[in-house]
Amino acid sequence: MNKDKYPFSIPKIQEISKIINRIDDNHIDENGFCCLDIEHILEKDSRRGINLTAFYRYKIYPFFTNYIFKKETGAYANGEYSHFFDGVIEYYKDELGIDDLSIITAIIYSVASNTIPSRNELCLCGSGLKIKQCHLMKIKSLNSLSKNRLISDLINFEKTVNTNYSKHFISNKQKRTL
Repeated sequence: MNKDKYPFSIPKIQEISKIINRIDDNHIDENGFCCLDIEHILEKDSRRGINLTAFYRYKIYPFFTNYIFKKETGAYANGEYSHFFDGVIEYYKDELGIDDLSIITAIIYSVASNTIPSRNELCLCGSGLKIKQCHLMKIKSLNSLSKNRLISDLINFEKTVNTNYSKHFISNKQKRTL
């Protein structure tokens, strides 16, 4: 955690005993740093300000308790996000309640480019409803993610979905370095 930015930074938790195997399935890297939650959720939490007591109670303690549960049962008690970008896809599907990756990509572009339709325009999901009656609140919740994260996600979604929204944000040379 960056002490200078507390409480608006994400604490990094390192397991130093080496009791937990350093593998992706245990959500712990080779240096013992723990993946407590998907980065998007942690970023949203940090934007609101992180209370260390609550962070311990709702992130750290459940991480280690869940590790023990998984060790005994073979699965996490409350499920888990997939690893790497597959987990990011799951996050957006859960956050928006949408399974269509093309629509999710269009929504990410809309948020990143500040072109979210006004309240009385049709929703980006294609439901035919006004956005205020459909996904407006869910889409606006993505505003708490940084523009860099949204653009990076957009680029990664475009590797799966045949769109080219990211060209509005970044050159091909920059795209290759993300």
